[in-house]
Amino acid sequence: MLSEEDGHTTTDPVSLIRRLCEKKGSAVLILQDDGRRGEVHLHCGRIVRASCGDLYGEQALFGMLMWPSPRTWIAPLFERPEVNVFSDFRFLGRGDDLEASPATGG
Repeated sequence: MLSEEDGHTTTDPVSLIRRLCEKKGSAVLILQDDGRRGEVHLHCGRIVRASCGDLYGEQALFGMLMWPSPRTWIAPLFERPEVNVFSDFRFLGRGDDLEASPATGG
């Protein structure tokens, strides 16, 4: 649910990613936790880019998903970013453990 103060959502990032993947949505999730900030870009239901500080790709994504209580904002994705997440994370939509499947291309 969205906070009236600043527009952030209290829904955990994995649940948001699941919903966007299921709906084949495109968006940028902006996460903040304990002074850290990162972004997860989804395009047509696939995680295509992640960054957090000096970390990029899968390493940044897994790091952010382990944050205990991040504040999350949802922003529109206006154009497909350069891809740096190459694993297939569609399993997040099924509620499986955080393990990446081999990239399937596309």
